[in-house]
Amino acid sequence: MAGDSAPLTAHEAQATVRFCWFAFCGILIVLYLICGPLLGGADPSVYPWMSIPSIAVLVAFTAPGYFIRMQEYKRGWVGDAVTPEKYISGNISLLGLLLMAGAIGSFGTWIEGMNPLNAGMVFATLAVMGVNFPNGAAMTPTAMRFATP
Repeated sequence: MAGDSAPLTAHEAQATVRFCWFAFCGILIVLYLICGPLLGGADPSVYPWMSIPSIAVLVAFTAPGYFIRMQEYKRGWVGDAVTPEKYISGNISLLGLLLMAGAIGSFGTWIEGMNPLNAGMVFATLAVMGVNFPNGAAMTPTAMRFATP
């Protein structure tokens, strides 16, 4: 039965999110390499504006991604730490939105060709993903920072 399974440990949750992190980064890199150099690209004069929505989408998806992750953390806050289940769902929500933003930049390279702005957008997405490498700190109970002695 589904209810008989043991709850996730922090180590298992961190390993799961790290696997997803590596998979999402790999998907984004492969998608960029397929859309850019291998598919060539259409005539850049047809869609000279594709890099602007790509950058706007990264900005528009990053802030809600952080917001959704923090809402998931708040829903799973127990004591001084986040439960492993909410750690997984919050981080995968953020990484999924970042993957969609990077995919739009990759499709921009397919439409426009190897435009430096679209390539920069994909690498900026990878940089934001790199900053959010799952270290499990949210699941670690911390001492009260402002506690009085």
